Amino acid sequence: MIPNLPLRLYPLFEICDAASVSLKLKREHGHRVNIFALWSATIFNCHAGNLLTHILLGKPTINAFSNVEYIALVTLVFVSILLCPKNMIDTLLQVTPIHVFLIMVCEIFRSYKILKGINEGQKEYPGTLWP
Repeated sequence: MIPNLPLRLYPLFEICDAASVSLKLKREHGHRVNIFALWSATIFNCHAGNLLTHILLGKPTINAFSNVEYIALVTLVFVSILLCPKNMIDTLLQVTPIHVFLIMVCEIFRSYKILKGINEGQKEYPGTLWP
C-alpha cells in the first residue's frame, strides 16, 4: 500500500470529485437559468465536508474556502463540463467504464477526507473517544 497515494495523485482525486458534483448538479431541473447559482452550488457541494468540519471544530467557516487552487480547479472542471460544445465531456464521462472509475476515485477521496477530518479532530481534542 502506498501511504501517500492521495498526495501523489493530488489533482486526479479532486478533478474526479468536482466532475462528479458538476455532473450531478447539471442534471437538475433549471440548470441553465442561473449559471452563477449553479457554480456556487458546485463550490458549496465540493466544500461541504470542510464546512461541516469547521463548524463542528469551532473554526471560522470562511477558512473552508481558503484554498484558492481548489476553487480554481473546481471552477475549471465546472466550466469545461457545462460549456463544452455538444456536451462532449458530459457524454465521455457517462461511458460506463469511465463513470465507474470516476465513482471509485470519488469514494477513495471521500475516505481520505474522512480520515483527514478524524485526524484534525484528534489534534483539536486530544484524548477523547470521539474526535
